[in-house]
Amino acid sequence: MLAYRYKVWSWGSQRTDGQEDCIKYDLGVTVVAKRHSEVNYEVFNELVCMNLGRAMGLPIPVGMIVEKDGDAYYCSGNISSPGNDFPPADLEHLAKNQSEMACGTALFDGWVCNDDRHVENIFYDTENGDVFLIDHGQALLNIHGTQHLRQNADSLLLRKEYADELMHFSSFSDWYKKLVTIPEHMITDACREASGVGIPMNEALEVASLLISRRSKMSQLFTENKSLFPKRAKGLFTPFECDDDPIDYSI
Repeated sequence: MLAYRYKVWSWGSQRTDGQEDCIKYDLGVTVVAKRHSEVNYEVFNELVCMNLGRAMGLPIPVGMIVEKDGDAYYCSGNISSPGNDFPPADLEHLAKNQSEMACGTALFDGWVCNDDRHVENIFYDTENGDVFLIDHGQALLNIHGTQHLRQNADSLLLRKEYADELMHFSSFSDWYKKLVTIPEHMITDACREASGVGIPMNEALEVASLLISRRSKMSQLFTENKSLFPKRAKGLFTPFECDDDPIDYSI
C-alpha cells in the first residue's frame, strides 16, 4: 500500500464550475515543511528518496517542494489526524507481523545509506497494519555531500535499533528485483530534478551514478554483514542462506 491517503482538516465549500458530474471542494490539508538550517542536502535527500522509494513500492508519503524567503523546503502530507499522531513504532511487532515491509525497508535504507531508521520515523498502526516511512533527510548526501556515499560505497549502513529486530528475509529477492529493475534514467532523472533545490548539477548526477552502481552490491553487502541481524531466521530463502539456484537480476 502506498501512502497517499491523507487526513483532511477542513472541508471548504463545494465548487460550482459548470461540470455537473464532477464534485470539487477546496480542502485544508496540513503538510510538514522542513529543511536543514545551513545546507540544502536534506531537501534533496528527501525528494530523491521519496521518488525512488515509491518506485520500489514502499509506503512513503507524497512530497513536494515549497519556497519561503528564497529557501526550498521539503513538504510531505500529514497522514495523521489533528491531535492523533502515531505513537513510536513497535519495531519488534513490525518485524514479526509485517516482515515483508520490514525487509523492503531495510534494503532501501541500505541502498540509500540511511542509518536513521528508528521508532519515530516509521508510522505503524499495529491494529490495521498500515505502515508509512518518513524522514530520509540523513540519507544520500547526508549533511556532508557526496563524500557520504563515496566513503560508504562498500558499507551497509543500517541503524542498529532497526536491524536488531529484523528476522525474516524471505522477501529479499522480490524486493531486490524491484530495486534493480528501476530504469537507470528514472534514478538519474530523480536526482537531476531534485538538484533544483540548490544542489550543483554535477553533485546530483554523481549521486545518481553512485546509486546505480551501489544497487548491484546490495545482496553481497547484506551477506557480508549478516552479523547485523542477530534475530535473523534460518532455513528460508535469504541473501544469507540460499536453497535455490542464484537468481541473476543483472541489467
